[in-house]
Amino acid sequence: MLGASACRATGPEAPSPAPQAQLAYAVVGSDTLRLHHFGAPRADSANRPAVLLLHGGGWSAGEPSWVYSAASAFAAGGFEAFAVQYRLSEGSTTPLEAIADVCAALRWTRLHADSLRVDASRVALYGVSAGGHLAASTVTIGCPEAIDEPGADALLLLSPAVDVEGDAHFGRLLQGRASAREVSPAANGRAGLPPTVLVQGAEDSLTPLRGAQRFCLLIAAQRQTCDLRVYDGLGHLLGRNLGDQENAADPDPAARADALRHQLRFLQRLWLADSARAPQPQ
Repeated sequence: MLGASACRATGPEAPSPAPQAQLAYAVVGSDTLRLHHFGAPRADSANRPAVLLLHGGGWSAGEPSWVYSAASAFAAGGFEAFAVQYRLSEGSTTPLEAIADVCAALRWTRLHADSLRVDASRVALYGVSAGGHLAASTVTIGCPEAIDEPGADALLLLSPAVDVEGDAHFGRLLQGRASAREVSPAANGRAGLPPTVLVQGAEDSLTPLRGAQRFCLLIAAQRQTCDLRVYDGLGHLLGRNLGDQENAADPDPAARADALRHQLRFLQRLWLADSARAPQPQ
């Protein structure tokens, strides 16, 4: 499962343009948390679906720039895209605070939908590794402000940590405030799970394929779409170095590009009426 050094396997994607703006969505103590915005090209004033992107890093490392490349691709494909800054696990901060931050980012985006020119009923979460856990948590464990508060309207996951029940590293990060099972999406399915596309390396030793399969079964049991795309011979983050997936995953560029195209097209078919002619990432 996802170990303490996995942060080095979930580093930045290829260089990409800088965001158009950084928008404060929450203030926690002395920290201001921001959404890094990549705007969709526009030919009209209609509100667009949005994608909030969550970097990986084992819950204890990482930054929004790690998903800038994917954010830029979703913006080019017709979505308003926001790379999310969330609190990392250190000191008294645990993954529970990170879940709360992602819920706050969803809430803020929906509350400010008109000024952001976003469709509040179509807000997806894209999550990488530990970020995939946070994304899936919004629709399973739930957002803390209100029991009936909606999580993501769609999930786009890459090597997600959706089955952390037996993850000792994750359990330590919780500092006794919850059990790993209580905060494991695959162990906490509930009604209303959203359409999901999940990308996974068949040889992933950090977030194994069986966890992705277990999570997909929860979604399929509700007769909802779970598109599980498995890449044979690749490990965590579609890495080629199967011997050291924590520290030197060596993501396969062609597989990563193919996976991103697949996730973009999934969301375009779901939410954009003219997806056949929508722009695609190169």
